Amino acid sequence: MDNDKQKVLLKNYIGRNLCIIDDICNNDMFFGRSKSNYRYYSSLTSINRIIRPFILVNNNPLISIDIKSSQPYILASILDSSFYNINKVYNINKIRKGIGGIILFPRFLKGKERGIEKYRSISFDKDFYSIVLRKEFGREPTKIERETLKQKTMQFLFYNNSKAREKNELNYLVKQYPAINSIITSFLNIIGERDFSFLLQRSESLLVIDIISKEFNEKFPKEPLFTLHDCIITTEQHKLELTKVMFEVLYEKTDIKPGLSVKKLDPSDPIDDSFIKEMKDDIIKKSTKSRFKKMSWSILDKHIETTNEFLKNN
Repeated sequence: MDNDKQKVLLKNYIGRNLCIIDDICNNDMFFGRSKSNYRYYSSLTSINRIIRPFILVNNNPLISIDIKSSQPYILASILDSSFYNINKVYNINKIRKGIGGIILFPRFLKGKERGIEKYRSISFDKDFYSIVLRKEFGREPTKIERETLKQKTMQFLFYNNSKAREKNELNYLVKQYPAINSIITSFLNIIGERDFSFLLQRSESLLVIDIISKEFNEKFPKEPLFTLHDCIITTEQHKLELTKVMFEVLYEKTDIKPGLSVKKLDPSDPIDDSFIKEMKDDIIKKSTKSRFKKMSWSILDKHIETTNEFLKNN
């Protein structure tokens, strides 16, 4: 850290995580559901991801099951006319509250059927980002190239800037899926970037929380279950059951085979350098005078003191 603001932010961040850990150990959990994106939040989702693998439930380790390329996959699911059918379990009317203009969406799909079919037929059960890059380069992409495209895909979905779409990785997506680019920009023009991100996040939450988690809970009512955006966490012994429920529900409701990534939350896994860089970059951004002032309300003496005590004892 280069200055006092950055050091304060880092200590606040560490202290906040330490306080959440203490709360979990004391069985004092917080939880709720966001009114904007409908995602579930809790003590478990709020702690740093390198801490999460240390959590045990009844002394049992946890596993996470993620939907691969979840936002491109969720986009594909709402580009089908059945999503606008109120008789379906997975439909627009269950998540449209507070977002105006959605009633116009079906008209933007008309005349784009071939492009939509091409996009929906992508092998999402494999790796969306590698598929796009292989078409562009004619070879297997590097890890860095894949991660870069993954980041740029979020701009493809939520950043309505025509000039940006002409450059580098964004242009790969525009060239390969021009109909989808046209549909997205129409969506963004109608409801804006913020509400469109809420729409995809709410669609994801409808599938993950209201349908998949509910079905798993009905089958295994006593088993632990936590959601983290597009990811569901449970104990290792229920890995196969949860994977089966997730795959069957997603395939049935979207008519697209999903890719699922199953990972054991293992505290012995090495810390990825990219994670450290990501955290440092985030702190540096927040340390600017204007942003630091805006978030000063969240910087608590308790967090700073907790960090100082932790460093002194370790």
